[in-house]
Amino acid sequence: QTDLGGDGGGDVDLAVSLPDPVTGTLPATPTLAASSLIAANISTQKSTDRGQTYLRNNLGNCTGGLCGDDRQWEEFQGNNVVYMFYRTLAPTVTQIQRSIDGGLTFGPAQTAGSIGQAGYIDVHQATGTVYISGSTGQVCHSTVTLPTGEAAVYQCVQAASDPNGVDHIFFPVKVAD
Repeated sequence: QTDLGGDGGGDVDLAVSLPDPVTGTLPATPTLAASSLIAANISTQKSTDRGQTYLRNNLGNCTGGLCGDDRQWEEFQGNNVVYMFYRTLAPTVTQIQRSIDGGLTFGPAQTAGSIGQAGYIDVHQATGTVYISGSTGQVCHSTVTLPTGEAAVYQCVQAASDPNGVDHIFFPVKVAD
């Protein structure tokens, strides 16, 4: 398959499927989801054979606007649901998209607003609550889920600040019961 500009830029994220949050079962071979920058878009791939081969989706993954972040992040909820988090240009806002096919294709973008450079994403396995962080020191979590399953409304709180105005570029967020 031919790409315009090709994957790369040194920014790739990988996520591995987790046990089903209801039954606790995991497929015999977990799914590996991957994302990479490609021109002004994010290409996505998935593998169901431990990375030996990949199904690729090179176009149309940034439905929230022109991707302007070199740090797209992905996280699984269970076996097949993957959330992808990135930042767009004009307007500069965070975008979260949901895949129900193991990370190959993604649905409409939802936004958590202007929280700076994309920090990280994590998903509470039991509830499906999505947590993200941004370079402004904010941590946001989903509070409303649409009937289609996408987390749609995000509440943000200031979790860290620096009196010198230094951004917290890689501000991690992790969820536990």
